[in-house]
Amino acid sequence: MTSSGLVLSSGGLVLRSGTETVLRYSDFAIQFEKRLWVAGPSGSGKSLLSKALTGILPLGITQEGSVSLSRCPPDGGATNCRLRTIYVPQSPASALPTAVGCQHLLGLVAAWSANDQEGDDSRGLLESLGLDPVVLQHFQAHQLSGGMAQRFAIALGIAARPDLLI
Repeated sequence: MTSSGLVLSSGGLVLRSGTETVLRYSDFAIQFEKRLWVAGPSGSGKSLLSKALTGILPLGITQEGSVSLSRCPPDGGATNCRLRTIYVPQSPASALPTAVGCQHLLGLVAAWSANDQEGDDSRGLLESLGLDPVVLQHFQAHQLSGGMAQRFAIALGIAARPDLLI
């Protein structure tokens, strides 16, 4: 990511299921340099917001208004451009490949996304998510328990160094 940052903005976003409004945001723009966390209780609309942002709303959900993530160039004006986006589903176990060792897979993702920004710290990344790198050496990704699979999928997403991790 460039040092100029990103802008998350909404232009009167309204999501509806039939006639029921399920999510509503007024106009806003949030500029951030490195990370923006969207947090809230279950059912507060985090997943719907992220799906609206990526254009993958569930069937039956309609959208009015807009929500976008754009790069903010050094001159301060926002411009839409292609951003690297990684989506980690809430139940990622079925999306993890079979017959590939966890450490090997993480290494492939880190190598694919390698750039001069940061060195590969996959061990620290795994440990920060409560995963033991030594234990993971003995597992293929599809063999992980539900909670381990979720954390490992998040580790893969972070290792890809996205602009947006959902």
